[in-house]
Amino acid sequence: MALVVFISSSVSAFCVGALTFTLITGELPFGMVPHFRVTVKKKAVISKPALEKGPGTSARIDEDFLESFYKELTAEREKIAEERKKLVASQKIAEEIKKEAFKMQEQMRQVQDKVNGLLVFMDNKEISNVKKMSGIISGLDSATAAKMLMEYDDNMAARVLYFMNQKKSSEIIGQVMQDPKQMLRMSTITKKMQTLSEQAGGENNNE
Repeated sequence: MALVVFISSSVSAFCVGALTFTLITGELPFGMVPHFRVTVKKKAVISKPALEKGPGTSARIDEDFLESFYKELTAEREKIAEERKKLVASQKIAEEIKKEAFKMQEQMRQVQDKVNGLLVFMDNKEISNVKKMSGIISGLDSATAAKMLMEYDDNMAARVLYFMNQKKSSEIIGQVMQDPKQMLRMSTITKKMQTLSEQAGGENNNE
């Protein structure tokens, strides 16, 4: 039994020694050669490819793209600047047109005021002339007054009769009505007299 223990201990000691020798030296003891070796491969160092240059390379394509993109941005910026200048110029023109329109509007208003004033003057002048003519015809005998009155157009005849006194105008109308050819026309003139009276607000201008 002691012999077995001794042998077992010796074998164990031998194995431990051989293992220690192998771990320290990396070789098998007593020049032993292993049946196969495991070669440990070194990790491959992945190196970045060098930046290629020259026509057709990816680096050159990227460079061309960036350059083209920059040129497009520059052209677009110049276009926007030009459009902005045009817009400012258009706004200035619009302001000038607006000022000129206001100026013309004021001038037209002044002209309209003058025209209105002239029309009032003409109306007043016309009324004055009609009243004078009405006075002249009123001083004539009925036959002569009727003949002179019918030489005017219907509008003027109606105005002359409108500004006459009622008695004289009635005499002249009666004189005209004696001529059958003038009856229809006198009817038209008296209707115009009525219109003048209505436009004057129903006032009686006959003296």
